[in-house]
Amino acid sequence: MSLTCNTLPRGRQAAPSPGFRAAGARRRYHDSDHVAPQETGRVRKDRMTAKQFEAVKQKLPKRMKEQSIDLARDVLVDGLSIPAAAEKQGLTRERGRVIVDRVLAAKQAFPPGMQHVDVFLPPELAREVKRMGSPASVGKDRMTLEQFEAVKQKLPKKMKPQSIELAHDVLVDGLAIAEAAERYELTRQRGVLIVNRVLATAQGAPASWKRVSVLLSPEDARKVKRMHKKAVAEADAARQQDRRRS
Repeated sequence: MSLTCNTLPRGRQAAPSPGFRAAGARRRYHDSDHVAPQETGRVRKDRMTAKQFEAVKQKLPKRMKEQSIDLARDVLVDGLSIPAAAEKQGLTRERGRVIVDRVLAAKQAFPPGMQHVDVFLPPELAREVKRMGSPASVGKDRMTLEQFEAVKQKLPKKMKPQSIELAHDVLVDGLAIAEAAERYELTRQRGVLIVNRVLATAQGAPASWKRVSVLLSPEDARKVKRMHKKAVAEADAARQQDRRRS
């Protein structure tokens, strides 16, 4: 059974014609200190002000086309949806998603000498690691289809096909969690839990473990990776012991 779903999420509308503004919609504006209101009901958590976008723009590759930068600005500053912004620029939705991801990656560039660690740990270790470093934004989680299929074999058998398809749409196809959740008529919070469950399984982490995303010094980063490796080994040993008992 193919997990790929190419239909538009329920309720998705075509991009409005130039100059169109729906009744009751708020006027968009460009202000260096404020994020322009979004015309749709859902607000992206990764929105930027015009000033923030101009700062990130300096980090983008010089070969990046103005068309791509304009698309990213339409999405991240003006609040246009990716499909609408892509149509406006004459690009595909998939290309629009890649462009926005590239700009967000530039925004999340880490300070010199710091390393990003994103792992699942037992709750007590997770709290300890959070105290060691500075919180970091979780990046765009992606897997190849082969990686996803391998992880799928390790997922709990009671996990619903709908949940697996949502995780596939996010991790393999690159759909935003909010969009994927809407497609399956679930809340965004539920979508986050589902995706994290699949990612935890990929790391060999039990469902009770917590995700930690922090910036650490290289020394602390190595320490946390050792902690994670040891915790996973202990969890594997406990699972094997439980199977022998049963």
